[in-house]
Amino acid sequence: MARQNTRTVTASRTTPLTSTSHPRAQTATGGTGFVSDEKSELFRLGVNGLLGDEKTFHESGKSRDSRLVSLSETIAQTDPTWVAGYYKWLRGPEGNIRTASHLGAAAAIHARNHNTASVKEDELLSSLGFRGVNRHLADSVCQRADEPTELASIYMRQYGKLPKSMKRGLSDAAQRLWNPYSVMKYDTASHQMRFADLMNLGHFSLEDQQLAAHIMNRRYGNTEEFGSLPEMVRENISLRKDVANGDHEALLNPSRLRAAGMTWEDALSLAGPKLDKGKLWSALIIAGMVPIFATIRNLRNFDEAGITNQASEYVHRQLTDEKVIGKSRILPFRFLTALESLDNFKWKGDLETAVQIATRNVPRLKGKTIVLVDTSGSMSAGISANSKMTRAGIAAFFGGAFAAHNADDVALYIYADGVKRVDVKKGHSVLKLAEEMHRRNGEVGHGTQTGLAMRQACYENPDAKRLIDNTDMQSFAHGNRKNALGRYGYRDYDDRYGRFSRYGFSREGTAADVPDKMHLYSFDLAGYKFTNVQTGDGSRTHQLSGMAGDPMYKWMKAIESGTDADWPWENR
Repeated sequence: MARQNTRTVTASRTTPLTSTSHPRAQTATGGTGFVSDEKSELFRLGVNGLLGDEKTFHESGKSRDSRLVSLSETIAQTDPTWVAGYYKWLRGPEGNIRTASHLGAAAAIHARNHNTASVKEDELLSSLGFRGVNRHLADSVCQRADEPTELASIYMRQYGKLPKSMKRGLSDAAQRLWNPYSVMKYDTASHQMRFADLMNLGHFSLEDQQLAAHIMNRRYGNTEEFGSLPEMVRENISLRKDVANGDHEALLNPSRLRAAGMTWEDALSLAGPKLDKGKLWSALIIAGMVPIFATIRNLRNFDEAGITNQASEYVHRQLTDEKVIGKSRILPFRFLTALESLDNFKWKGDLETAVQIATRNVPRLKGKTIVLVDTSGSMSAGISANSKMTRAGIAAFFGGAFAAHNADDVALYIYADGVKRVDVKKGHSVLKLAEEMHRRNGEVGHGTQTGLAMRQACYENPDAKRLIDNTDMQSFAHGNRKNALGRYGYRDYDDRYGRFSRYGFSREGTAADVPDKMHLYSFDLAGYKFTNVQTGDGSRTHQLSGMAGDPMYKWMKAIESGTDADWPWENR
């Protein structure tokens, strides 16, 4: 049996994402492209969040929405369990993606509702006392009180009348999410569909009959007896009445603010110029009326208003509390946005602590790691019309987080047409490192010469065990180095870096610039149809994807521990 005792190359463990070569597949910039299977494409599209007619650099918003809808409709009929698990997870704490979850769930419900076998399947489950897939989907993707009406509006705008199964799911969500505070905050005249409208459409009421009556009266302008209102609503009316009568100081009482369920937006609007903004912000903060996400967005406003020492201490505790940050569901790169809006150093230490908490699951891997951050032109656009954060900023954050947590043995680079190394020191601040790379956008050009960057980085670090590329995966055609050769002095590129013939190559496209002995993790931050890396074929090339880092870090740890990674909502 000695012939069994031989050294062989075993297949690498992999992520659940798969992609294969296709003769007509190209990246948006003309490079070698790979085609994902339906589940992989839908996963990559959803986790990158830009949907609801939000365009990206290389693709229109309508095209992205159309792809998500089509994929959701198809997979909902071939593998409804997968779709149900995916969208529940996508809207949950790890994914925290709202619009994609709603668009996809609506499409999946519509497709299943027009499939006889799917309808019978849901009816059977219902008769046995279980929830069908459609009902589960409608409920599980609603995580905020205004989302049942939003999901209903999306469905009716796209497909017409709400199906019975969806009505039941929306009723489940309403029972779970609606309360006096959420009714006052979200059931407003600015919304086309009100809470009462959904109750009428779905033919349901609430277990809390007092609240149900208030929702109906609120919608139709009916006179209500003050004593019949929910207590928080009564306190809110009393507070507003006092302010209207000139008692603006009432807004500085934290106990009254809490009892009245005031939002910080309402209080600021109600106060107008009549109150000192520093005192008002302080009262709102101490009352716990400024959630953590609003806190990081308003740090500059706190400074400009001049909040009290007591309020500052409260903010400090919030930003450095593991439970608060852990439960916040804030996408971690949002802390970089907050940092870049500040004019002083007052909150930077607290933001860094918050980031350390938010990125505590970044793996610390044995052996040297090359980290690339794509700063090309296609990465420089904002991730939405209302956001100053760019994909380059997200790439810088993830690259900086990994580099800072593995500073003992990491080589960090930015790249576009050219490539430059970024110094990383032990104890380096994640935010400072990310901010530096984000600030250097355009320093090495605006193209996407991914192959050049990989080859140079691998040449300079031949002992590296892995390479992580944070990118939109839309690299230039393989070997196209015209801009880099002319502008960055790489005319002796092939002589200096050559091909890694001593390692051998079995890879195609961009991955051919990484030796076979290395793991290549290509972190997709855009979700385009075609990518520049093949994955799922047993080689050491792996796609990661999404704006939330934790699930992808788990995939990396699984692969390097010798285990295939699962979809985040599954446990093998």
